[in-house]
Amino acid sequence: GSVVDLVPRAPETCSGEAVDEYCIYNSQVVFGPDGTLLAKYHKSHEYGLVPPLDQPLRPSTAWFDLPGKSVRIGLLICYDLEFPESIAALVHKGVRHVAFSTNWEASFPVY
Repeated sequence: GSVVDLVPRAPETCSGEAVDEYCIYNSQVVFGPDGTLLAKYHKSHEYGLVPPLDQPLRPSTAWFDLPGKSVRIGLLICYDLEFPESIAALVHKGVRHVAFSTNWEASFPVY
């Protein structure tokens, strides 16, 4: 699933109102068997007119190599899957499999 990631706010790092010193991202993290952080992804496309969380000003791309295997897995979150450029960026990095978390209720969303 997704987690919240607080990142110190710097000029031109994230969208949203500057209510404090942090950008608040909807994020996905992957840890290896030994607890090492393998990848972190910040959701690039919030759904709705007023995103409740910040978005990176530059689209985020994240992937990891499965430990001990020759498999590269890309990360996306929910609505990001609807944007072909998100998949294209991962394919360009050699990704052939995607793990994505979502909050779809009962069926594939139609926007």
